[in-house]
Amino acid sequence: MRLPSESTQQGEIDMDREDVGDVTEGCFIVVKLSCVGGKSAKYYVAKVVEACEEEEDGEESYEVNFLRQSAKVPGKFVFPDVEDASEVEARFIVKVLPPPVHQNKMTKRQNQFVSFDCGLSYCE
Repeated sequence: MRLPSESTQQGEIDMDREDVGDVTEGCFIVVKLSCVGGKSAKYYVAKVVEACEEEEDGEESYEVNFLRQSAKVPGKFVFPDVEDASEVEARFIVKVLPPPVHQNKMTKRQNQFVSFDCGLSYCE
């Protein structure tokens, strides 16, 4: 996995930006999860299912379904056969992604893949 660097390539999302974007139901997001000890982190793509009630500490959270990167088609994401659902606090959301790219005349099999018109090399 490659983490985003300070100098991003054209089309690459800058993960250091403070502006996460407007998180709404149905949108796709990038979630940053730190490993135990906090020395390294991984980035995951997820689809927001719904906003959860605010916690007592005022922290917003969202019910999401995580996608996995396709092993067969680079740059594409798929929903796993077994749903990977979780509740994610807003502070772990680093970016709202643009809507997925859809191509015309896609077969049912091709339609299972989700891709975005931006660089997601840090999710590899």
